[in-house]
Amino acid sequence: MTEEETIPIEFDEAMFGRNVSTSLLREDIMRCMEMREIGSRQILVYMGYLYKYLKETNRAEYVSFVDPNKIPAAQDGSTSSQHIANQLKASNGDSICLIPYNTGGVRTYLCMRGNPKRPTFKQLTGNLKQQGCVECGYCVMRYMKEIVECEDLQLERKFAGCVKNQYYTQTQYDDVRIEWSEFVYSYLK
Repeated sequence: MTEEETIPIEFDEAMFGRNVSTSLLREDIMRCMEMREIGSRQILVYMGYLYKYLKETNRAEYVSFVDPNKIPAAQDGSTSSQHIANQLKASNGDSICLIPYNTGGVRTYLCMRGNPKRPTFKQLTGNLKQQGCVECGYCVMRYMKEIVECEDLQLERKFAGCVKNQYYTQTQYDDVRIEWSEFVYSYLK
């Protein structure tokens, strides 16, 4: 693949409720293959893999996705919070919503629901941690994989038993990198 070539990837419209596509650059692929820091484009592609898995297992209606590339950056978080709130409002209220975004809260969504005091969702905690400085994106992908593969919808039970300061292994990161690579490869055929 040359520096100028791209791999166009189009996602199922049902995944985000609208047409979403991206193009991977050679650099995007090299970052993942060399276990370098990755960004939202690579995470978006992995979300496509997870959605495909959910469709194949007839569980796609249980999970909603928010496109990480469409969460605008704002210094105070207000624009980002509004976008996330809009995505949550459009999602299936009974589904697990994967939002690969580092945010401190979603009060805007709660206010839109008319209930600013009592959360109508749970943020999962207790997942394994990253040990170094480049694993953040891989850690997010691995955590999403564990959520999607869990057939018990009471996810807080699954993650409640995680030991503090327990880390993902390189093998666990490699699992998601392989799945990511196979999904990308399917677009080359």
